[in-house]
Amino acid sequence: MNKVPLGNDGESWVLRNDGCVYWNNSIKFRANQTIDEGDVIGVTYDHELLNFFLNGDDLESSITGIR
Repeated sequence: MNKVPLGNDGESWVLRNDGCVYWNNSIKFRANQTIDEGDVIGVTYDHELLNFFLNGDDLESSITGIR
């Protein structure tokens, strides 16, 4: 957590307030909405599939191949 902002290396996948998922200092997914204070963010991971949710809605950001 001391490497702010997160998502600038290969050690983290990050959903930032601009609605983008970052990994290794590049955008891997861009949502059609921004994240505001009070929003609820959900994350699921099932062996090789990572998904992000915003206020219960799937951002359809399925990221595969994660180990």
